[in-house]
Amino acid sequence: AGVQRVQTFAAALQTSVQDLESLKSVCNKQEKEISKCRQSIKEYDSWARQSIIPYMTKAVQESTDGLVELRQWAETEMAAVRKTQAAELEHVVGEVHLELQKASRLAGDRAERLSSEVSAALASKEADVRNLQDTLQSRVREGVELAMPDLMRRLEEVA
Repeated sequence: AGVQRVQTFAAALQTSVQDLESLKSVCNKQEKEISKCRQSIKEYDSWARQSIIPYMTKAVQESTDGLVELRQWAETEMAAVRKTQAAELEHVVGEVHLELQKASRLAGDRAERLSSEVSAALASKEADVRNLQDTLQSRVREGVELAMPDLMRRLEEVA
């Protein structure tokens, strides 16, 4: 029975050694794959540093330069537009000022004319009122003169 156990243990040990050797073989293959990957990464990194990074740096610089030029162009255009708008606005303000002066003169002339017309109408109405007052006073005097003899007679009758 002891021999049997030693043989079983030896067989198990032999199997374990074989498993470890298989595992070692697998690990060696994986190490080779990892080494290949590291080499590919180094090659890609070298290629990127030599090709892509300078290209991207140049593209970024060109884009930045283009943006600076575009901003300068936009500022120049805006300044030209502002000058044009200022000139147009100045012209419109001048025209409005002239129209306001013209309207002011017309309003002044009309106000003078209306003032003269109102003064003349008032003078005419005042003359009409004086005439009416004079006429009324004359009629009242005439009425009093006509009624006086009759009034005196009645007073004498009453007295």
